[in-house]
Amino acid sequence: MKLRKLLAIVLAGAMAVTMLAACGGKDEGAAQPAAQEEAAGAEEAADAGAEATWDEVTEISVYLLNAGNMTEEGQKRVQDAMNAITEKTAGVHANINYLTIGDAITQVGLMLASGADFDVMGLGFGPASYSMLMANKQLLDITEYMEEDGQDILNTLGDYIKVNTLGGQIYGIPCFRNYAMGGYLVMRTDVLEELGLVEEAEGLKSWTEAEALFEKVYDAKKLAIFGDSKKALSATVNTSIIVPGKVDFKDVMTYDMLNDSLYLMYAGSESDNLTARPLLDSYRKQQDMIRDWYQKGWIYKDSEINGEDNGDVLQSNGVIFAQFTPSEYGIEAMKEQAMNCDLTVLDIVQVPVDSYGVNHFGMAIPVTCDEPEASVRWVNELFKSPELMNLVTWGIEGEDYVLLDDGRATFPEGKDFGSVGYHNQDFTIGNHFLIAPWDSQDADFRDQELKVLRESPMSPYFGFQADTNDLSNTISQLTVVTDKYTPGIYCGNYTDEYYDEFVNALKSAGIDDYIAAYQQQLDAWKAAN
Repeated sequence: MKLRKLLAIVLAGAMAVTMLAACGGKDEGAAQPAAQEEAAGAEEAADAGAEATWDEVTEISVYLLNAGNMTEEGQKRVQDAMNAITEKTAGVHANINYLTIGDAITQVGLMLASGADFDVMGLGFGPASYSMLMANKQLLDITEYMEEDGQDILNTLGDYIKVNTLGGQIYGIPCFRNYAMGGYLVMRTDVLEELGLVEEAEGLKSWTEAEALFEKVYDAKKLAIFGDSKKALSATVNTSIIVPGKVDFKDVMTYDMLNDSLYLMYAGSESDNLTARPLLDSYRKQQDMIRDWYQKGWIYKDSEINGEDNGDVLQSNGVIFAQFTPSEYGIEAMKEQAMNCDLTVLDIVQVPVDSYGVNHFGMAIPVTCDEPEASVRWVNELFKSPELMNLVTWGIEGEDYVLLDDGRATFPEGKDFGSVGYHNQDFTIGNHFLIAPWDSQDADFRDQELKVLRESPMSPYFGFQADTNDLSNTISQLTVVTDKYTPGIYCGNYTDEYYDEFVNALKSAGIDDYIAAYQQQLDAWKAAN
């Protein structure tokens, strides 16, 4: 329902946006598209919005990701506090539900297919990813609503909104955060200290050296090195990184997966000719190395069937020693906060900013939405209000967190991650740069992140998005194949014959046609850009 505004709350220009440089070309050192330079002006915008009134309040249903720890009572407190704000500033009351990242992967697609009634959803991985939801035609075109009710979103994101745009129409809203991703080796410091291996771990330069360390840990502790949930993409493998065997860290490969919802596409810097990752010799070498680890007992054996516990949970509980994981600047503080243990982190490789890195967390309006205008207005509030962003991330000030004199957040005295009623991660929705940094980070950490983002290279394919609407049957057939074969292959539990069978099954399911469709659209996109 369209609501009549009694006081305009859209403050165009509240967040300064400029173009630092145009994107495009084949240069991986291309400058970042400019977005918000400072959080300055956001508080003024929020204060001005608080004075607005509405002739009625619209109720919406929201599903967000629970990437932290929260009780039902904590969720209710946060919802009530947020509604006390948004009912005044946007005329919206949100009934907020939460799904773990794993549950979102398995449930969101089914919920939408069954016609579940909700208006806003958090984006995650697999079937809950922007790419897969687009392929299944489950996201609403919100272009017209963004133009009227989402100006703070557009002003903040700038050209980054392109990753959720197809044919000039907007279908999603990425979280504005540091998109500069890398591959990090994350190890438990207590294990390294116990075995006298801290110095060796900090000096690792190759996967051969890493294997020697892993062997010492396993022999002494009989502790699996890596592991993950079967709902996760892989026990050890990153989506934009290939480790072609026991190479030096400097020879680890990066590529652009072109927003592919199946995680199959490979666009490397060496050529504009596309292929599929499983067809590459380099990828086969990586998986064969992981198979060797599996056979040595270094891969948590239940990863192939583990339904719930992701890598963070397994590492926090002492089930695994390490993770090789994609993350952004500040991973050490973020992971230590989430897992409540000391970690030793090595920066293995940095990945040029690509469309997948931008859009794999954010929000969208599903086709089931009954109130698209109110839904966009609600999301828009998360791009201009520090108060809302701290609420949805850290919970209630004084109960779930307190602010230090320098503006950082920390747990109240006597409480921790497991005992507060609400604590989420700060990278899934809205404007991440409005959130108070945690006490394990520097007071100016958000400024540091913005600097890293502005200085990071861009993928030459940034902004490309394939239209997969005509590929739905092929995607369905390829999904059946990947669902069957990849759990074992990702974890290293396979034979050469099984891998060859996987490749042949991909061929039979239409992988060559899938690659050709992407290639044709990429060539057209390059010609136009």
